[in-house]
Amino acid sequence: MSCWDLSGSKKADKYTESLQANVQWLKEYCSKLILFSRMPSAPKRENSSAEKLKLVTQLTGLVKPTGNVYKKKKAEVITEEEKNFKVLTNIHMACANTLLFDIQAERAKEAVEQDVKKKK
Repeated sequence: MSCWDLSGSKKADKYTESLQANVQWLKEYCSKLILFSRMPSAPKRENSSAEKLKLVTQLTGLVKPTGNVYKKKKAEVITEEEKNFKVLTNIHMACANTLLFDIQAERAKEAVEQDVKKKK
């Protein structure tokens, strides 16, 4: 995987995480939900039982609020450091550093091996 590959397994992981969170939220919601039958004389299988229907009181507010409400960030003044920050240059340097780190590690390993051979 190259350092330029921005679409990786993280995208799929985020999708599955959000899907699992949605499924969990729906299961909780359905467990608290009570369905009334349109025709009390012939209730359907998915309707709630008669015992649950007797215990019910009407709610006027939210049954279950949605989670993860994100607060919007307020606008900030851009600093001089942020203005002068070169994004692409930093990305290129990070990619080059990862490649150079691997090469330098190989050279250091070879140098250690040569030192061991010279000492013998």
